[in-house]
Amino acid sequence: MKIQQIQSQQAFGMALHMPPKETIAKHIGTYAAEQAEIARKPLENLAKDVDIYVKPGQNLGHDVRYNKFNIYVTKLQNTEKSSFFSKIFGHKKNLNNIPNANDSISICRDSAEKPLSKRIVELAEDLKQGFLKYSK
Repeated sequence: MKIQQIQSQQAFGMALHMPPKETIAKHIGTYAAEQAEIARKPLENLAKDVDIYVKPGQNLGHDVRYNKFNIYVTKLQNTEKSSFFSKIFGHKKNLNNIPNANDSISICRDSAEKPLSKRIVELAEDLKQGFLKYSK
């Protein structure tokens, strides 16, 4: 039996929810994982007053040209007591029921002047500004 170490990426005061590099690499490749790690620190700084979710999205037909990151920005959520079932099955927030700004970014549309890491941060900034503007 192999024991897995569970790493929590969320520390006190942080509102960035992004899987570890290894998980991203497993789902959508090492290049995307490396670029996400480069974007992690700027995203953490951006996520001081909002929750930012960065989730890898794999194409159902396994065509890597359509792999992407889904990015959601929403207000800071209070941590609730976990129910028995959420402890067993893992607590997953249903972002469809929470007001948010969201978009996705394709991995394979890179250029020399705008690598994926920069595009992730720029999209998160735009979503945050739009969300804060319209959520007042």
